Amino acid sequence: MAYTSAKIDLVTLIEQKAGITLTLEANHYEFGPEYWGSCPFCKRGDNRFHVWPEGSRPHYWCRICGKEGSAPWFLVEYCNMSFGEACEELGIEDDDMSTYTAPSLAQLVNNNRPPHQAWQKAGKEIVQMATHYLWHSLQGRESLHYLIGRGLTEETIKKYHLGYMPLKKDGRWYMDSFENWGIEPTEEQKKKGGVRVPNGIIIPWFEGDRLWKIAIKRPGEKMDYGQVMGSAEGLYGVHTIRPNAPVVMVEGEFDCLSVLQEAGDITGCVATGSATRGRLMRWIAELSLASHVLQAFDADEAGYQGADYWLRVLPNAIRFPPFGYKDVNEMLQKLNTERDGYSVRQWVQDGIWAAQLPPPDAPPVISERKAETPIGRPEIQRALDIQSEYERLIGSEHVMTPDGPGRIWDMSQLRQHIERDKIRVTLDHLKGAPPPHGATRLYPCKDLMLEPAQIETF
Repeated sequence: MAYTSAKIDLVTLIEQKAGITLTLEANHYEFGPEYWGSCPFCKRGDNRFHVWPEGSRPHYWCRICGKEGSAPWFLVEYCNMSFGEACEELGIEDDDMSTYTAPSLAQLVNNNRPPHQAWQKAGKEIVQMATHYLWHSLQGRESLHYLIGRGLTEETIKKYHLGYMPLKKDGRWYMDSFENWGIEPTEEQKKKGGVRVPNGIIIPWFEGDRLWKIAIKRPGEKMDYGQVMGSAEGLYGVHTIRPNAPVVMVEGEFDCLSVLQEAGDITGCVATGSATRGRLMRWIAELSLASHVLQAFDADEAGYQGADYWLRVLPNAIRFPPFGYKDVNEMLQKLNTERDGYSVRQWVQDGIWAAQLPPPDAPPVISERKAETPIGRPEIQRALDIQSEYERLIGSEHVMTPDGPGRIWDMSQLRQHIERDKIRVTLDHLKGAPPPHGATRLYPCKDLMLEPAQIETF
């Protein structure tokens, strides 16, 4: 079936080629109608794959495996066509190529910048307003109790300017003019009527005095997480990175605050917002200054795949998830109630100690085990095998060394052997061009060309 460039229906194209059904679920402020469905690449879930068929750049994106692109790239990656064959199939002429090619250098540079001054001023006013409502209103009390229930102290909540935005008296979301925020709206944005801030917990992303993003957490709502229109691609907690000092990398803001609250005097901590975000060159450069990066994304499929990217890009990173917990905040919450003698602080100390160990001459002999949930990518599968074996070994009296049964090893040393073996296996599977300045590992160049994963903007 041939298409004309002006009539490419990305939803129909993907449904026909992949045999899946996509349903209209949302209306993005910039890209228009948003369709959700199962991912044709990782072949799982029912709402992880998002498609925006309209707007200036129709595209798709999976929030788990990170696959994204335009119509011809779908044919390239899913149907194994060459780019030329894909364009011919779709009837794309040379004049239409700008819609389907990778972003320009100018676009990539612009993505590295915080929002302009008008947005900063209006955003800081919202943060100040939300902080007041959290502490001095009946509506904010429930959200304050929620934050404390997540293990955060009042001191932490105040220090990082968490707040709450209530509904207006008429039951509507807070709304301000585009002009006040310095936004020149697109036709799709104009349909919103202005810059909207829904009721929910306000989480500002600061870099010093510069406000990069205003995230909104809405527990119990269908759209439970999003950001204010005009927010940029920040790195939460970036101000805690210090040259030649360790830093922990997590996904969520509450994970980051958990680390900074319990161990902020011995480590920095940053959050990307999800497993596929935070990949700007300026943040990669900042993280390369750290002595060690403890990569602690969530212990799930998306977390392992996101961690794989950072282990390839940062030569100073090791994978160090919160063993036994989904994420660091869950560790904090459960340890606050269980009091089993191990803490978030001790976990951070173990990670720093493990990261400082020299590479082993030979890793322990670890038997192969099939993971319960195969992922399909060899390096991720091997990582799961290793972690599964690790969980078995720490419950036994002895571990296997290259020379046979040995003494009980220190847990952190065993972790380090496992993580370095994981890195070695990952590197064995990587192909690509030389990495950016300062790195020592190979990674595919296309990773740096990926645009940030989309977050719902209210």
